[in-house]
Amino acid sequence: MNQFSSAPEISIIIPTYNRAEMIKDTINSILNQNDCTSEIIVIDDCSTDNTGEIIKSIDNQNIYYYKLQSNSGSQVARNFGSEKANADLLLFLDSDDILLPGSLRFRIDYFQSHPECESSYSDYEVCFKGVNKDYKKIVTLRKLSYREVLTELAVVPTSVLIIRSKIFNEIGKFDIKLPACHDDDIYIQCFKRNGCHYISTLA
Repeated sequence: MNQFSSAPEISIIIPTYNRAEMIKDTINSILNQNDCTSEIIVIDDCSTDNTGEIIKSIDNQNIYYYKLQSNSGSQVARNFGSEKANADLLLFLDSDDILLPGSLRFRIDYFQSHPECESSYSDYEVCFKGVNKDYKKIVTLRKLSYREVLTELAVVPTSVLIIRSKIFNEIGKFDIKLPACHDDDIYIQCFKRNGCHYISTLA
């Protein structure tokens, strides 16, 4: 049930599988966003660890947890989560990713000031914890055309995509028949329609 007096500004859908050690950091990165209303929809793809216990231990009424009956893949989990969403905007955040401070407000404002924008992507930061040192790199993108997306294929991670719920449904959601490259396919569909806007900020 929606806990907001009106629809939240954005629904953040998190597919997860055996990510008990990471999922709390992912959720906290959303809860720490400033000045925006969001609901967090976690779809557990039949984890065998204590992922569910970790999520349920977080005291926040805007977190919704669902566990699938069988391991079905992240694309099925994302589609399931979209059906539970109440917001106009959807963000599909992987359970080993985090949102940088201020990321949501900046991107939500863009959609509000650009009603023609159906979907968007942004710059992002890659971080890995190594044995001897951590690796960190900022990936700066640019505005792409539909032809460039078809040529380059790999655009950006699913976690930096924001799409209007209506558009996601019209596209047909994530294609569960594809064996791989679901992120590339969804971006291609977005660019094919009305272009996917590039928002120059770190997600």
